[in-house]
Amino acid sequence: MKRLLRLTLVFSLPLFILACGQGPTFLKVGEPASDFSLVDRQGKTWTLSELKGQVVFINF
Repeated sequence: MKRLLRLTLVFSLPLFILACGQGPTFLKVGEPASDFSLVDRQGKTWTLSELKGQVVFINF
């Protein structure tokens, strides 16, 4: 089951990126990250710009 999930992710991620019409963008060292928002398990929305000056660890 885990193998099937892994294979699905490996093949679907590149297709998803192509469907979006853009490839991945890479930051250079010292360049600021683009602002984005994520929702945690409790439903709270976190925005990167609100956490400026703090260490941010994102675990997917």
